[in-house]
Amino acid sequence: MYVFGYGSLVNVESASRTLRRSLTVEELIPAYLLGYKRSWGVIDRVRSHKLEREISGVFLSIQPDQYARTLGAIIKVNDDEMSRLLLRERSYDCHEIGALITPFEESLPNLDKILTFVARENRRAIPGDPDSFVLAKYQSIVDNGCIALGADFTRSFRDTTQSPAFPILEGDYDFV
Repeated sequence: MYVFGYGSLVNVESASRTLRRSLTVEELIPAYLLGYKRSWGVIDRVRSHKLEREISGVFLSIQPDQYARTLGAIIKVNDDEMSRLLLRERSYDCHEIGALITPFEESLPNLDKILTFVARENRRAIPGDPDSFVLAKYQSIVDNGCIALGADFTRSFRDTTQSPAFPILEGDYDFV
């Protein structure tokens, strides 16, 4: 099976840590997901080292939008790796999206089942919440993943991502 990543999973190091195996950039297959837009839209509780307290970290998510498309990367996973992803992505529901995938630059190989993660309603970020922050370290992980996939990928990724409606917080964090 395959997973369509559209945030930190486009970063080969981040994906490798989660899957507990070394991935190469070539194993990430750039593709578009039709009918969804990416935004800074899901929260998870983290402990900010800078603020020395728990806050709501705001992370990337997707939501249906019939006129949009979201650039991301497809990664082949086995059952054990999928179990780890389901644990990591606990603020999201898993959806089958294979019929909505189109190529980024080159044609796609014949892929089996493709899944992705969509934020749960009760985990959606609310603009204006003084306790919610986009984490600069997370943003950097995503940016570095895009850069490794090339200039065209980076440009298109940025073009298909809404700007955050939350303040950006520097520093390290740990998930609670």
